[in-house]
Amino acid sequence: MRTVGATATATVRVLVELGAYTSLGYWGASVRGAVALRAALAVLAPLAAILVWALYLSPRASRRLRDPAALVSELAIFGAAAAAVGLSSTTALAAAFAVAAALDAGIPAAQRPALTQRAVTSRRPGAGPVPALRGCHPSG
Repeated sequence: MRTVGATATATVRVLVELGAYTSLGYWGASVRGAVALRAALAVLAPLAAILVWALYLSPRASRRLRDPAALVSELAIFGAAAAAVGLSSTTALAAAFAVAAALDAGIPAAQRPALTQRAVTSRRPGAGPVPALRGCHPSG
């Protein structure tokens, strides 16, 4: 069962992630240039961040990065989003987003266990029993 603190942390984390994707899309749409370039950047910039997050940073990622690589990757995405806000909007808004993202990324892993541990353990086919259950498994 999740505590109120864990739920609040997860909520803030999702909101910061959505803010990052939104700011990258807004930046892409506000770049000076042809409409096709702006449309491509508005779609591809957040898509790239979403793919990195889904493949390497999400709690259910099959190739989840461990700290410190995960922290560096999170800060890179959040930093790019803060820079995008600064380039396409006000610097005060960019600074506020950067502070919120840094605080979110800086939450120690011990305080967000439900977010950092994989919720689903993926096992390769034929890998045998789960190590903790070896003594209980009929074959071994």
